[in-house]
Amino acid sequence: MLASYIFPVLLAAGCVSAAPSPVEKRDAWGGSLSLGPTKSHIVSAVTTLIPGAAPQKQNGMLFLWPGMSNGTCDLVQTTLESWPDNAWCGAKPEEWCVRASLFEGSGQLDGPASAVKGTDKVEIEYTKATDSDTWTQMVTNADTGA
Repeated sequence: MLASYIFPVLLAAGCVSAAPSPVEKRDAWGGSLSLGPTKSHIVSAVTTLIPGAAPQKQNGMLFLWPGMSNGTCDLVQTTLESWPDNAWCGAKPEEWCVRASLFEGSGQLDGPASAVKGTDKVEIEYTKATDSDTWTQMVTNADTGA
């Protein structure tokens, strides 16, 4: 297992989500998908990424991150990171660093990072607990089950 974390999510008072106007710029980070306001609830989501080789030379950082807003102004997310030097997580050249995290009102809460190869199948699972306030993130290498 690469990482497994439970992040309690506190309901944020005053967090109001309104439907955006058609011309409102909502996201400057890249591609995103929103289902818009709904009465449905996601209770579990699973995705698998095979990141490919991290760049050997780069200016700045590169992040791949599937994330999910939890309805309380927080972002439950897993990041695959490529820095000019990924040795901080034990990665070798062309490997990525991966970690589970939560972006919330006071900032980014990160779990420990692990190195992954570009050919690894990184499985990311988010599961909502029955208390409706807690999400569990499971990040595993589907190639090895570890």
